[in-house]
Amino acid sequence: MTRSLCVLVLPALLVACQLADATQLPAVSPAADPGRMTCAAWLETTGDERLALADQLVGSSGELLESIRVQQHQPEGTPRDTLVRDVAGSLTKNCEVWPPRSRQLDDLMDALY
Repeated sequence: MTRSLCVLVLPALLVACQLADATQLPAVSPAADPGRMTCAAWLETTGDERLALADQLVGSSGELLESIRVQQHQPEGTPRDTLVRDVAGSLTKNCEVWPPRSRQLDDLMDALY
């Protein structure tokens, strides 16, 4: 949202807004419900969109983050962004090879983590 406000209000500061957001995971529309998204729809998204959607799927649950860390064989203290990237990669791989493509991401997350 910060980036879109900068673009609409002060187009000259677009570069500064993009630089400020460079260390954060990309944003997607708040109306998007990644849990209801199907594998087919997931595979049509870009890499940045996948990261943002995976971030929404992971949420703030410490228990889920710990489960992801263990399942991804990451050491304790692994940054959240790394775990979100692992989730995005796993969802992509599983959506590519595990039919049906109509499977919802929340079902796949339950199966994986």
